[in-house]
Amino acid sequence: MMDLVNYYRQLFLISWPAFCLFLSIMIFFVYRFALRMKAYRTGGKKTKALIRMWVMTLISLAVMIVFGTMFLTEHGEWLEKPGYMKGKIKEINSSGEKAVLTIDGAQSTLDLFAEKSIQEKLNKGDIVELFYIPGKKVIYQCNFLTEKSD
Repeated sequence: MMDLVNYYRQLFLISWPAFCLFLSIMIFFVYRFALRMKAYRTGGKKTKALIRMWVMTLISLAVMIVFGTMFLTEHGEWLEKPGYMKGKIKEINSSGEKAVLTIDGAQSTLDLFAEKSIQEKLNKGDIVELFYIPGKKVIYQCNFLTEKSD
């Protein structure tokens, strides 16, 4: 459970501007729909007003679908499960803000990105348990199982 909390916290840190924009657009359209329903109920229940309300609702729904599709295209990790890998650090290539780690697991080798705070704790040969965001291949949690003995 804690892994999922950390996963969604990291996703929010990565995509908070887009998420807040998406959420505010959804709230705006739901609010407008509620106002239209109230105006229709208190008004004279005219057929023209009903047609206008449903046309505006369909347009709003189309806009919400377009924004939802754009958000999920750019930040589709919100619907994926977190990635997990246990293995030995084969190589660390640090260049700039993020380092590329090559992890040798039981079944495969995987290249992942690690931020400075994680990178400073890692050494070549460490056996680690990593949780990462699958689409972006960014590590958000690292647990050391054993360290290399030199």
